[in-house]
Amino acid sequence: ARDPKERFPSLRALARALPSASLTTEGGPPLELSPATDPPVLARADVIEDDALRGHRVAGAPEAPFLAFLDGTQRSDLVAHTTDGAPIVLGVVGAVIREWTGGRGATWSHGRQQRLYAPRAAMLPAEWDAVTSLGLTAIDTSANDAGLAEAHPAAHRDAAIQQIQSDRGQLEQRLAQRWCAERAE
Repeated sequence: ARDPKERFPSLRALARALPSASLTTEGGPPLELSPATDPPVLARADVIEDDALRGHRVAGAPEAPFLAFLDGTQRSDLVAHTTDGAPIVLGVVGAVIREWTGGRGATWSHGRQQRLYAPRAAMLPAEWDAVTSLGLTAIDTSANDAGLAEAHPAAHRDAAIQQIQSDRGQLEQRLAQRWCAERAE
């Protein structure tokens, strides 16, 4: 198990700011690795080449016809629950562009964001103020959905994960736009 201070160095500050909150210190897996809520589905795969699986010779010299590779990552950790059970989630997103030159990859640029995600509508004003005072950007996961104020804590957790996914996509998009703009000059 990971040390909670490694996951979120301000865990003590959060405990001081929200003395009535229950902090999660077990260091469990990130929320992305939580069991899926959708049931698994089996579907038949259509064969698109032959009826038999076998190797196919490809003519010509191998080449990698790309200049760069964009990849991103995200991690969501539940760090606390308010007195009413609203989750406070630490989200970390990152993205990198690796360029290929001379058969070798090199990092062109990268970005990283660490934020707290919580449903302001399901929190007391003092709880929200405490979360925003911790030095990280606090994202209100209930801002776009008035129905989330009375929602189950699992719905709040899912809203946080969706917002973290969106933040990852935006970070990747900004990097890609910068790379494309530089190559267009």
